[in-house]
Amino acid sequence: MCLANGRTTEATRVDHIKPLDHGGSDEDSNTRNLCQPHHLEVTAEQFGHQRKAGKRGCDASGRPLDPNHPWKHGKARQPG
Repeated sequence: MCLANGRTTEATRVDHIKPLDHGGSDEDSNTRNLCQPHHLEVTAEQFGHQRKAGKRGCDASGRPLDPNHPWKHGKARQPG
């Protein structure tokens, strides 16, 4: 299971915590199981292709993970 960002998702990728290209080992202690979207995000950050722009998505209950989300401050948009 991938438990990244408070979500529970099927883990389908083996991720190297310290990438092999950055001198990491191919041992169990340097690996973790992640879902495909989280693996892509982590890999992009590790290789400088993307900066983390705050937490995105929702937790298992559907609440936003981003601490700056309007729902966290009672400022949700009103329909209409």
